[in-house]
Amino acid sequence: SSLVGASILTTNLLTQRHVEVVEQIINRTIVQQPINQTQVTQQLQQYNTYTTNYWDADVVVYTKNGNYYAVSHDGTTICTGSPTSCIQEAINYLYNTKGSGKIYVRTGTYYINQNVVFPWHNGEDVIIEGEGMDWTTIQINAPNIVQSYSAATGQSIGASQWLRLYMRDLGINVVGDYSSFTGGIFNMAQVWAKLDNVLLLGSYLKLQTPTSVFNFGGSAAPGQSVVWINVYAGFQVGEVIGSSGGVYGINLSYEGFDWIGGGVGLNVSAQNGRFIPLELCGGANTRVRLISLPLYISPATAQPSMMYYIETYGPEIELVDVEIPETSYTATGYQIHFINGGVAIVR
Repeated sequence: SSLVGASILTTNLLTQRHVEVVEQIINRTIVQQPINQTQVTQQLQQYNTYTTNYWDADVVVYTKNGNYYAVSHDGTTICTGSPTSCIQEAINYLYNTKGSGKIYVRTGTYYINQNVVFPWHNGEDVIIEGEGMDWTTIQINAPNIVQSYSAATGQSIGASQWLRLYMRDLGINVVGDYSSFTGGIFNMAQVWAKLDNVLLLGSYLKLQTPTSVFNFGGSAAPGQSVVWINVYAGFQVGEVIGSSGGVYGINLSYEGFDWIGGGVGLNVSAQNGRFIPLELCGGANTRVRLISLPLYISPATAQPSMMYYIETYGPEIELVDVEIPETSYTATGYQIHFINGGVAIVR
């Protein structure tokens, strides 16, 4: 990949552990191993991604001996069943009792095999926290989707009603064949979402235009910018069908957006040139700023495989120590595309 901005070495920007995480995104070597709980706890505490303080949670979701549970803060079991049902019941319980609050998801892989809806639409504050991006994984299996209230109902809500969602210390993995689907798969339309220490993955994907693997925000956003810290995104795309519009890895629109630290990994063998990894849009008179984002491209990635690497409505995007792909990876020959005109500031 070619480098934009000052000279950069990944070992200067990332801990060795973070380098390993991104390598796993590319090589698809993230597998479930038998868990040595003592070792897991020691490792996660070392990397500052684990907290044993889940007692302030309103709902705890966990898995034990192959079973899945959701338990309220007072110890009442509200779900015993599938991982999908326990995730949805935890959401429903918080929505129907306190409205705002915290859902804590313990170590494990939670398979989403039915559609899940976030029902909040009255300006609530909700935290969804795991025990580390390597250890708490919510895996959305095709053809299922996760939707906000607006996405599920098709109803637009006012800016003051947007859910304020804080996601930290977990991974979300979208897996499989969505070639008969268009829209947002993990679709947080009209949700203000702040991410910290989060892994956003798309694995073994077959997609149809126009589709977003991850969708955040939208028009009429609240007048508050969003900051993501230490967020990794990785996409393995084997096939893209359709000749109109694009397929987006992350499609995001807020009134100001900063992404600080993490990285992007690409393993895109699809060759129709419709994939756009990052569509990042700020509102009027605001900007998008990316800081310290290495790019890792698998040798399996086709040339070309993308329409653009970044697309934005502008008016301004600032890149500080950011890597972008060579133009040979883009069908258009452009790495950054301004839909309505704009300027890129490189530092």
